[in-house]
Amino acid sequence: MTEADETASMRKRIERSHLPRIEFRKSQRRDAVFYLAAFSAAALSWVVRFVPDAFVDLLARRIGDLSYLLSKSWRASVDSNIAHVLDEAPGSARVRRTTRSIFQTNALNVATILRGPHQSPQQLLQGIQVARGDWRIVEEAMAKGAGVIVLTAHLGSFDTMGSAISARGFPIAAITTKTTNRFTFEFISFLRAAHKLKLVEASSAGVREAIEWVRAGNVLCLLSDRDFFLNGEQVDFFGEPTTLPIGAVRIARDTGATIVPMFTIRHGRKHALMIEQPFVVERTTDRADDVRIGMQRVIAALQGAIEIAPEQWVMFQQVWPEAEPTTIG
Repeated sequence: MTEADETASMRKRIERSHLPRIEFRKSQRRDAVFYLAAFSAAALSWVVRFVPDAFVDLLARRIGDLSYLLSKSWRASVDSNIAHVLDEAPGSARVRRTTRSIFQTNALNVATILRGPHQSPQQLLQGIQVARGDWRIVEEAMAKGAGVIVLTAHLGSFDTMGSAISARGFPIAAITTKTTNRFTFEFISFLRAAHKLKLVEASSAGVREAIEWVRAGNVLCLLSDRDFFLNGEQVDFFGEPTTLPIGAVRIARDTGATIVPMFTIRHGRKHALMIEQPFVVERTTDRADDVRIGMQRVIAALQGAIEIAPEQWVMFQQVWPEAEPTTIG
């Protein structure tokens, strides 16, 4: 290797990081948990940057295996979800194998998030192959000027998809909520902000902010494969009754935004991106029927994507309610 090659290699290795700055401002009212999570995320991200990728991925898989063995309640929830998707008993060998793979995928996703801040937009996009559809679908939807709602699921490295949308130059926000402990939430949120992904918390004020964001002609990403607030629409999902959030459909109906289903699937450290056919939610005098029809398209998109790679559906909360106990006598 020539001296010039060595210099180029070094420059590539020490390229500027996109990690968010950790600032101390009274107006932000940050507490000790935030700062502990942010400093931990930044430190671990730097460690991952300079450790060989193959070793990090191997370690992530082993951490996933350990988490699978130790996390009894999460394992039971994932077993239940996958049993519905595969239409098999929760304790079957296939369900157990798939559940274990989901825990590994989750750990690999964390490794990917930790790497992300040290990748340029170009490097990030190089790791993504559009396997179905085309970026022109998003571009044409944005050209309408009414905003775009990206409908997605906790499939593959879904954070990578959000970063890719930002890397393509589209202003993007995502509604987020605390589904883990506060430290983990702040840890991941800090890393998600590395590629200009605007995070909006799922509160009344946050929803209003998200609607205004869409009305301004921007992209809003909504993970719609679990009804976290238990106030969604009663639907059949994989042939079984549950509820799913109607936020994507309601916002699209009220704003005229185009819904673009988008999903990612891991292929090692590469990612396959599926950009499905867009649709709009008609606004008639029958609001309930408009929502029902829109939800049918949402369910079809979610099911189609999850069926491709159920072993990468990293949903750790139970999607379907437990059956009512049968009373005898």
